Amino acid sequence: MDHPGSETQEPESSSMKMCAVHLRVQAVGSCYFCDGNFCIDCVTVVSGFGDDKTSDYVNTKVCGNCRGKFERIVREQAVTLKSIFLSILLGMVFSCLGAAVWAFEAARSGKEREVIAIGLGLLVGLGVKIGAGKARSYLFKGISCVIGVFAFLLAKYLTFVTFVNQQFETGQVSNFRIPYFSSASLDWFIEQYPVNSSSYDTIWIAAVLLLAFVVPPATRAKIKTPIDN
Repeated sequence: MDHPGSETQEPESSSMKMCAVHLRVQAVGSCYFCDGNFCIDCVTVVSGFGDDKTSDYVNTKVCGNCRGKFERIVREQAVTLKSIFLSILLGMVFSCLGAAVWAFEAARSGKEREVIAIGLGLLVGLGVKIGAGKARSYLFKGISCVIGVFAFLLAKYLTFVTFVNQQFETGQVSNFRIPYFSSASLDWFIEQYPVNSSSYDTIWIAAVLLLAFVVPPATRAKIKTPIDN
């Protein structure tokens, strides 16, 4: 008569996954890319995100054959002078676009709609993200925040000049305008900003900074050694 529990030994051994390379060695996990089973000597643990931040590689195992794919991702996400330059360039372009929209809406409605600060922050972050391409670093978040502050102040400046010219139009000097791009206009704005600003400005500039910080990705792919199981 068989002893109770003797039949459980065979299923346990048959369900054990073996390494695809070392056939007599137990596998510790499967490769993320090819889904093959490999032992601890055949896999590398990697971390990070893929091209669109939806491919999560945090503590993910890859085999030796597929490691090259991940190394390519690591190289693509490295910071270069080109990615820095393009992130600044497109961040500035998008910030000017957002500031112009802010000032246009103020001129159309006759009052500032600071809620546009949400869109301004998103635009700046998006511009930096597009410019950076596949490169990832907290440097781009810092660049985005700096440009975000610039965008907010530019929007305030353009709105200030717009309102001043509107007041001249309704006054006795309707043929007088102050130019948007002049040192005199900028000096006047700097002088009047503490008077015209409100406590809400702090909230809206915080919104710009938050959104500008969140949008550009920073988590880079990396190969972890030694392997942590």
